[in-house]
Amino acid sequence: MSKKHKLQIQEEPYASIAIICPEGHLKLSWLLNNTLNFEFREHQLSPESRHEEIKDFPTYIDTDSNPDFCFKLIKNKFEGRLLLKSLPNIDFILKIEGKIKDLYLKEIAKRIKTVPNVLGAILLEKKLKDISMLEKI
Repeated sequence: MSKKHKLQIQEEPYASIAIICPEGHLKLSWLLNNTLNFEFREHQLSPESRHEEIKDFPTYIDTDSNPDFCFKLIKNKFEGRLLLKSLPNIDFILKIEGKIKDLYLKEIAKRIKTVPNVLGAILLEKKLKDISMLEKI
């Protein structure tokens, strides 16, 4: 009689911040790098790992500015499409992978609001119906 083993895959904990900014993705990543000392660089998913729904959305990654977290800046609006359809007025999503404390998350959002041309930074709740799209990035 053979034993059955269940493989449990634990999701990487993450939090996300919605950013309202009329600037393009290159300019915002540059502004965040120069103003808040992030180290965003363009990130390309390998063709095999790309999901059809997200493959074209510009994404920037920073794994260097804080060793405890992986920051991903994703454009929410691109070529007439929305990544998170429930947030049509949001221009960018900052996904922060790793166990993050609420106080630190609020501080990051507060600091993002001080970046030139950023009109708002809002903490996102995991209750949004299409927030699971971020797990694919």
